[in-house]
Amino acid sequence: MSEYVCALSGAECDEDDLVMDDNGDGLGDLPLGWTRLTLARRVLNPRYEQIQLAKRALVDAALSQMPEEVREQTRPLVAIQIDAQFAALEQSVDEYDTVVETVFISPPEDSKIIAKEFFGLRESLGLPIPGDEEEDD
Repeated sequence: MSEYVCALSGAECDEDDLVMDDNGDGLGDLPLGWTRLTLARRVLNPRYEQIQLAKRALVDAALSQMPEEVREQTRPLVAIQIDAQFAALEQSVDEYDTVVETVFISPPEDSKIIAKEFFGLRESLGLPIPGDEEEDD
């Protein structure tokens, strides 16, 4: 099975269509006319979020054992102590994760259906449609 499968049609590229020259363009052996669409999204790391929840819970638990009249003035000191206890762990866990998804689209010139979907996607994203550029007068 080819690495390049069209996300819109399920068509695979022929091994003969792979570009064997490394042009340094970062596309590797992506076949001529094919499109690589990569979406990268930054999200909060669930492990980092759990650490923050644990720290807040420990601060709240420590403060609950103190007289009510000193809790708010003591909160920053307790938080510093809890932060110090978690410092090494926090440094080993990234705050964010990056979710990267890559799909491939076969050449739109090969199918009217692919062309319609491909150019519709471009239009939805505000990207220019090749061949639709208005001529300057």
